[in-house]
Amino acid sequence: MRLLVICEDFTYDQHIVKPIVEQMMSALGKLQTKVKICHDPQLGGVQQALNPAQIEAIVQKYKGQTDLFLLIVDRDGETGREQQLEKIERLISATHNKPLFAANAYQEIEAWLLAGLSDFSWSRSVRNERDAKETHYLPYAQRRELAATKSQGRKELSRQINYNRICQLCPEVERLQKRIAAWVEKSA
Repeated sequence: MRLLVICEDFTYDQHIVKPIVEQMMSALGKLQTKVKICHDPQLGGVQQALNPAQIEAIVQKYKGQTDLFLLIVDRDGETGREQQLEKIERLISATHNKPLFAANAYQEIEAWLLAGLSDFSWSRSVRNERDAKETHYLPYAQRRELAATKSQGRKELSRQINYNRICQLCPEVERLQKRIAAWVEKSA
């Protein structure tokens, strides 16, 4: 299976999202899945990622080499983001013969990473913090002396994640896995 992940900005998010999606597909028994991050075009933030025409252009460009598309964005404290993502999903399914599943990290993707680290002291306040990256992630990366790396520690820390812990602490990840599992079963 070939899977393309579209991030609102892949610069940092790719280092978190790709390992999580790889472990998700492994948990589904899809060990041979090739997970790629969309680098072209590079979206410049959530506004571009929520632009249906922009996502449709990406699907059109890559549909011949992709079996499944994922669109992953931050919620950033915004209500209604899930409805925007559902609208994009409906558009893609209506105009292309390719599945696209969209999800938003409850606040920020960095919370998923922190949830997967057994040495991070998780609390509900991390998940509810609108600016979890600045408030929790970057101080943690600094304490681990990883903030000065190119990925600000995301790449290095993602190698240590516990996927099951992420699913327990961030239900949107588990919901996404269940949706993909249903599609895999249906298309088998």
